[in-house]
Amino acid sequence: MAKRSSVQVEDITDFVEELDEIDQLVLDTVSEPERVYVRSLIPARVVWRSPITGEDYLWEDSGREVKVRKEDVAFLLNHRRGGCCGGGQSPSFELVD
Repeated sequence: MAKRSSVQVEDITDFVEELDEIDQLVLDTVSEPERVYVRSLIPARVVWRSPITGEDYLWEDSGREVKVRKEDVAFLLNHRRGGCCGGGQSPSFELVD
């Protein structure tokens, strides 16, 4: 018959402390990405998928503000809509202060 090994309280305490350190490291590295509000200037319901992060954003109508990841802001602000009958282009989104 195999001999049982004994586990000391100190061994368990060390193990629990190690787990706490690992949990803290995970929390430190997996944080929520920074987000900012962007307002839609398109007079319609808009669903936009970012080619950078792959995240989908939904604006219900013009003037709605949605929190977007900071990495996606430049892409959204650079998007322009063509004007009617040869009119100039206008921005589709704007950054909310």
